[in-house]
Amino acid sequence: GSSFNRGVSFTNEATGALTGAGTISVGAGNTLTNKGAISPGVAGGDTTGTLTITGNLAMSSTASLNMDLNSPLAGDYDAVSVSGTASLTGATLNLSGGAGPGAFVLLTANGGLGGTTFTSINTGTFAQTPTYATNTLSIGVSSNSNASIYWDRGANTNNWEDAANWSNDLVPTSASTLYVGSG
Repeated sequence: GSSFNRGVSFTNEATGALTGAGTISVGAGNTLTNKGAISPGVAGGDTTGTLTITGNLAMSSTASLNMDLNSPLAGDYDAVSVSGTASLTGATLNLSGGAGPGAFVLLTANGGLGGTTFTSINTGTFAQTPTYATNTLSIGVSSNSNASIYWDRGANTNNWEDAANWSNDLVPTSASTLYVGSG
């Protein structure tokens, strides 16, 4: 990913969009105020990625965080990492993707979430439960009506025909929706 070094606080206005993987540096103690959309990983052909924010993140009532979940394997879902604090109050979390059941750590803030939560979560096709901890937001997905099958190499072989290598422990057929990660 790329880096954007601002060094001072700035605002992504309501019509603005911050997309892609990489680092936005506003500097320690400074704040990125998001009134628009943040969508990690949508640039460069891969739909998932990690956006790192050096400094604080404040989400406003017009803000959204758009997260793509393709599988619970590291690198196959979007994540945001904040070196300072993150305030989520008022904002909307939008989920999309083909991931099945699993746990997804979507946001980490080293300085804490301050007890804040998203005002609304648009779950798309996911049945999920959010868990807000001191420094993280995790989503536990119990099901997805649009779930893909993904390669998890559970059999520890490279054999495509080994059912244990697939997330549902079944060999895919021509009717299966597959997700093959970038890793």
